[in-house]
Amino acid sequence: MAIDKFELEGIFEKFIEKCYEPDLQKAAIKGIESIQIDFLQLAKFNPDIAEQLLDNPREAISALETAMMHKMQEWISGLSAKQLAQLRYIGKYQLGRKAWINVMKARIINLPDSQNMLIKNISKEHIGKLISVDGKVISQSDVWLESICSKFECPACGAELLMMQSGDEIKQPSRCACGYKSSFKQLKTIFADVQELILQDLSDETKKKASQIRIIAKNDLAGAEMSRNTAEGKRICVYGIVEENKGTSGRSHKTPGRVIIANNIKPI
Repeated sequence: MAIDKFELEGIFEKFIEKCYEPDLQKAAIKGIESIQIDFLQLAKFNPDIAEQLLDNPREAISALETAMMHKMQEWISGLSAKQLAQLRYIGKYQLGRKAWINVMKARIINLPDSQNMLIKNISKEHIGKLISVDGKVISQSDVWLESICSKFECPACGAELLMMQSGDEIKQPSRCACGYKSSFKQLKTIFADVQELILQDLSDETKKKASQIRIIAKNDLAGAEMSRNTAEGKRICVYGIVEENKGTSGRSHKTPGRVIIANNIKPI
């Protein structure tokens, strides 16, 4: 039986507290956007939620990242004003908390061998599942920015308003609680780096018509630092969630077909 989201968050908080609290605090201090979560360690801690992570990864990873943010906020709330002043990246995490955005990401490693698939064997039964695939990068797109959330200030009363974002254009609030409806001052926006890769099946390298799949990488999985590991010709292992691409995304590949939303990328 699937565990509901609130119970999942509670179990994940205990897991983070036991196994990853120092990693989480170190990431916050250095402004790192993610920590590596070992699936085998999670399976030893609680086999049921490890299984749920494979079968319903979107909900499970969201609960895990929410638990990470809760534990981070507990730690932050216990710091002195002097200690807070020394945390250069604290604003990013505080804005994320206010907007209910998990700005700290959980990058899964060490999936069981049963989850490793050949690209050519990925089928409709894998949609929505967490899998891993090995492949060679055939092409790598330029990185583009995707807005996630913006903070605005009302010029009439000074109130701060949060607005969830999607797409290329920054959307402003329609009105403030005080009744003001005109232009709002944009204070801060959280963006995600996004990049698309085309991955070719390693087992098809010698064939003229090799199996390929699109990979969508975001946040710290995209950008200049990661691009060195995902350049054309590089061999990588991608952990991610299989989805149907409807061909409606603004900048990503418009051809319908399956796509993997990357959770983690490792060179091989």
